[in-house]
Amino acid sequence: MWCFDRFGKSETPLPDGRVVHIGGEHEDYYDPDFFIYNDVTVFKPDGSIEILGYSRDVFPPTDFHSATLAGNAIVIIGALGYPEQRIIGQTPVFRLALDDMTIAPVRTSGEAPGWLQRHSAELAADGRSIVVRGGELWLGDKRAMQENIDAWSLDISNGCWTRLTALDWQRWTMVRADRKPNRLWDVRQELWRRKHGWPGLQSYWRYDDEPDFEALATLYRLDDLAQPAEQGSQHNAYRVTIDGVAVKFVETRLWVQALVEGRLSEARLAVLQQRTLSTLRRLEASDWEIESA
Repeated sequence: MWCFDRFGKSETPLPDGRVVHIGGEHEDYYDPDFFIYNDVTVFKPDGSIEILGYSRDVFPPTDFHSATLAGNAIVIIGALGYPEQRIIGQTPVFRLALDDMTIAPVRTSGEAPGWLQRHSAELAADGRSIVVRGGELWLGDKRAMQENIDAWSLDISNGCWTRLTALDWQRWTMVRADRKPNRLWDVRQELWRRKHGWPGLQSYWRYDDEPDFEALATLYRLDDLAQPAEQGSQHNAYRVTIDGVAVKFVETRLWVQALVEGRLSEARLAVLQQRTLSTLRRLEASDWEIESA
């Protein structure tokens, strides 16, 4: 099946009016039509469309990468890809030559970010390097994705990676001890339904016990006097400020990640961790723990 309804594809306008779309995925892994593409689709100014296919050995399925125009080429950095493609510590880099539309892997050296996806990439002012920021790092099948907090530079001429920052921020990941999916999303959805729903709106709460909204209100607070956590720009991200330092929590079905955008004292950090774990245990009626690095 070929489908152009995709997530995670890149779209690069060229000076001559063409627009180059690279890869992307259709739906997600749980869908029977899920597929990650390794093609290039070119929209031309005259309205025509060119679809280019490549061998997987030359250009593997690629999604949530970055595509940076650099001279007469597009440099493709990072990907999520299929699980069997991923290699811890490596950052895939490919070069799409715009004169003949061939793709080739770029051999790199230096300190690379790792298996990176959903990041941003920008050509430096000198046109000789690409600066990469943000995104998420894959650290292995048994570990949570980790937010990339540092900046990296790739020298286009020789493929050498340079780490530009090394932020010493505190971070940790909390998981259910039995590693089963949590129900934080379900609790938040049920709270929304009861506050904002209309008569007859169906409830999707499927648990024997009632959702603990009182515990939810105290989640991520250092103590009872602290302000409630505020929802961030992401639907599943919440922020608090402790001792003038911002702390972000990101919730998924499998884990909760915490990132201190700076440093808390060891004493305050320990209190925050233990109080958060205690509240999660109450919400879930199940034991939680901090995932080992």
